Amino acid sequence: MKKPVCLAFALLMLLPLLFACGKKNGEGTETTAGSGKPDESQSPYLDQLPEGLNFGGQEVSIFYAIYDGNFDCKLFELEGDASAEGDRVSQMVFARNETVQDRLGVTLRFVQSVEGYGAPTGYQRIIENNIIATQSTEYDLIYHRAANAVVHSNMGYFRNVNDLPYVDWSREYWFYNQMESVSLNSANIYIILGDLLVSNYANMTAMFFNADLFETVFPDRSADELYNLVKDDAWTWETYFDIVAQGYVDSDGETGETLGDIYGAHYEESRTAQYYPYTSGLQFSERDDRGFPKLTFNTERTIDMVEELYGFMYENDGTTLLTYDQAEEKFLNASLIFYSYFLSRGSMISKNVDFKYGVLPYPKYDELADYASTILTGAGVYVIPYTITDEERLNCIGATLEALCARSSQTVMPEYYESVVKIREAGTPQNREMIEIIRDHLNFDVTLWMSDSLGQVGLSFRQTLIDNKSDNYAATWEKFGTAYETLLNMQITRYNERIQ
Repeated sequence: MKKPVCLAFALLMLLPLLFACGKKNGEGTETTAGSGKPDESQSPYLDQLPEGLNFGGQEVSIFYAIYDGNFDCKLFELEGDASAEGDRVSQMVFARNETVQDRLGVTLRFVQSVEGYGAPTGYQRIIENNIIATQSTEYDLIYHRAANAVVHSNMGYFRNVNDLPYVDWSREYWFYNQMESVSLNSANIYIILGDLLVSNYANMTAMFFNADLFETVFPDRSADELYNLVKDDAWTWETYFDIVAQGYVDSDGETGETLGDIYGAHYEESRTAQYYPYTSGLQFSERDDRGFPKLTFNTERTIDMVEELYGFMYENDGTTLLTYDQAEEKFLNASLIFYSYFLSRGSMISKNVDFKYGVLPYPKYDELADYASTILTGAGVYVIPYTITDEERLNCIGATLEALCARSSQTVMPEYYESVVKIREAGTPQNREMIEIIRDHLNFDVTLWMSDSLGQVGLSFRQTLIDNKSDNYAATWEKFGTAYETLLNMQITRYNERIQ
């Protein structure tokens, strides 16, 4: 039942939330958020590289493009800038690079592509035509966009990194499980993910909520209840959808549901139909006994999931269709309880609101599933061209990557939380814990990042829910499923031909 309430009361902003997170890094070393310095009581470095390892000034060349107009990878995860006044993250990236260069006796050479903002396609052509087709050995590392990198890796452009010297993939600062999950075959890993790339954090799926507004709309409930639901393993679609349904408030005095009313949540055509399935905890592929994925979309649980998501989007009183900009405006104006996107939105929120807010993982499908977070497909990754075969060169690349990632975990990531996401040490422990859960439950499904190679199989939920405005996923699979499976089998056949 929809509840009228005084708008002034509904928009009540009580206290600023001091939003906090202290990430534990590796074995025996913990970083103090915002200090930019590791605890050096045991060792100044997290990694276990041999003491005195030195490559005598050997160059490590990194080719990259700035393809995302909302995220400057040059400043925040590649070159950094020591003179970036007030921008501690960029300063710490620069300092990280200097430390690694001095420690290992290497020279980092960054080469920016002529392709600029918004041009992943052009950048992709440069990699294909100027590096791979010519079998160039100019670049040791290529900084790539996640989804495009998976397409290229499946075409055989990059080398397997499983046996890369000096890299310890078991360390916490590497996202090895996710690297494995986005590889066509789990025995060969091509995509490099971890703490050395800020965008791997910025692009993690997360759900923010207005704690003050929640307690205004539900005066007999505390926002702490939401944290407890997560910790009690009860933060499910059913629970979340029910809270959202009760969260509608007719607050603008106009007849019917209007944009000025308070809503529990929003949905957005280009995102909701993809984010919610892939963070539900359900898997849409599984590995066969050879390590290759096989598609498992067309199951009763998937069909039921789409029906429930259809109800959330089109039949839930507390949801409303909003554009990206409208959703941001409504949350900042305290007329939206839940705001679901990715972790980097915390920067925008912290700079523009005075109300108390928090962060949660996306809800899971049901209590049989596990929480699941994903890194969205526009994040940055590293790959090594298949043309790099020299043993000494690979030794240098491996040691440099290991040192960069470990150092980022010690210095850059805490500064990112402090300066960009605005997580402060004095804040609530619940939010620290929630971000740990988001980080610890990265659970990729290969079909998300491989979608462009498989006839856009990842958009099959959008095909059903948005394009067809239907809850009948079985019909979508009947129409397109054979094509998806055929394309996957073609990928596997080509892969086997390459490695034989």
